[in-house]
Amino acid sequence: PAAASRQLGKRFDSEIAREFGLDYLQVQAEWRRRGIDRHRKVNWTPARIKLLGTMPDAELARRIKFAKNVAFKKRKELGISPFGQSTDDLRHRWTKRQLAMLGKVLRRTRSGLGDRQLSETETFG
Repeated sequence: PAAASRQLGKRFDSEIAREFGLDYLQVQAEWRRRGIDRHRKVNWTPARIKLLGTMPDAELARRIKFAKNVAFKKRKELGISPFGQSTDDLRHRWTKRQLAMLGKVLRRTRSGLGDRQLSETETFG
């Protein structure tokens, strides 16, 4: 629809598709049909660069009306740490003991006092 075409570049493709009952690929095809470069370059002004790392990438992207990966890539390119905890901070850190247990089958045994203990039984080859 013409109304959907007028929204190109003003709103996210996924929003346009949802509002007008279109498939996301139909919206992308309209970009190609019109010969519009979907991957516009962000004008990284000093003011915008200063915002990198001061808020989540998705929030900055929303404010400057670009995809969140654009803010992520620029921040990484400039070596700027992410705002708040990064996914690396939230990731589980494996201990040496846990790494040594990988690939081994454990069985439960009962001690004379009734508490459970785990013991190694075999290693996968």
